[in-house]
Amino acid sequence: MGDHLVEPVDRLLHRLKAIPGDGFDTSGMNRTKSADAFLRRAWTDQQVATCHRYLADGRQTGIGAQDADQLAWVREFYRDLYATTGGVPVPDTATDGVGVNFPDVDLADPRWNTSGVPWHTLYYKNNYPRLQRVKARWDPRDVFHHALSIKSP
Repeated sequence: MGDHLVEPVDRLLHRLKAIPGDGFDTSGMNRTKSADAFLRRAWTDQQVATCHRYLADGRQTGIGAQDADQLAWVREFYRDLYATTGGVPVPDTATDGVGVNFPDVDLADPRWNTSGVPWHTLYYKNNYPRLQRVKARWDPRDVFHHALSIKSP
């Protein structure tokens, strides 16, 4: 990859972090310009550097890459982006966990989720027991299911 395509990290850090007064500082939460409603505060310098490292390495282009290579790339990227919380966006002051619109079976796999937080807590937080009761009442035969479905209690 040519040097002209790789943005210096310090400039990337500046662009990816929310700048007060830029229209993205909402309710004192200092949201970033990233298109993720689950971020509660700007990414750390380490996370931005991780993004830069992965996006500049050229492996994500898909040109001549095999599916297994692409899957390995995205898994490693995600793991390293959330390295301080066990490779996943744990609900805390930085993120609100994972959105239900982003089903990812790796969150239920202890090889990729080393946080100690169960996959269902990443998605539903403390609402999972209530959702299990609803599931038991309205779908007792588990007709509607997938790998990350609500399980009956």
